[in-house]
Amino acid sequence: MAIGAGYFHSLALEKNGTLWAWGNNQKGQLGDGTTTNSSVPIQVNTTADIIAVTGGGLFSLALEADETALAWGENLYGQLGNGSNVDSLTPVSVSNLTEIAAIACGGQFSLALTENGAIWAWGYNQYGQLGNGTNTNTNLPVMVSSPPKYFAISGGNDFSLGLRKNGTVWAWGFNGNGQLGDGTTADKNVPVQVVGLSNIAAISAGNSHGLALEANNTIAYIFFLIVSGVLFLFGIFLMAAPGHVKD
Repeated sequence: MAIGAGYFHSLALEKNGTLWAWGNNQKGQLGDGTTTNSSVPIQVNTTADIIAVTGGGLFSLALEADETALAWGENLYGQLGNGSNVDSLTPVSVSNLTEIAAIACGGQFSLALTENGAIWAWGYNQYGQLGNGTNTNTNLPVMVSSPPKYFAISGGNDFSLGLRKNGTVWAWGFNGNGQLGDGTTADKNVPVQVVGLSNIAAISAGNSHGLALEANNTIAYIFFLIVSGVLFLFGIFLMAAPGHVKD
């Protein structure tokens, strides 16, 4: 039903709601109550009704059917969002957030999109990846400093992407490789618009680059995969503004 991955661990959600994890477990990111690595899937210790899951660096994040979130694993920077900085070997509730429509993780921070189009963030914020106008870490969700007009989010290692309902893409956080796509390599702690992109239907953030898929019927090939639309990338090879991916 859904899959996710962190730095060194994987997650899979069955149709019946059972959540499985495997790989590195040094911070409890497998959620089974231990710190023992596993080379086979083991069940995450929760009875919650999970509908989506994603992996951060050494932690995991899940969306429940009641539109709240759970997190587990490393919590050094508050990336679990439960008001503490103590690692958790089993899922804990993210505080103060309801009506969540989507979730995403960066390397050491988390993102949530609520039904009203607002983005919330928590965890590591050295480069401004939480987008709230500061560079201060937080262990509770804070709202990204931007009008609530979003319908998709994605987290890179130290930066974030948001897709607005008008088809424009916005980015914030670390920009040393141009991954914010604003024509500069300066970090930003509030969202800035990715230049030259409109009519975008989907976004994805990599470790230090961004991707955007245009909403049309063109077929593009990328890494031997076929996708519907024109694919753009920005931030690779110090490219500071978007460029088309060649067929």
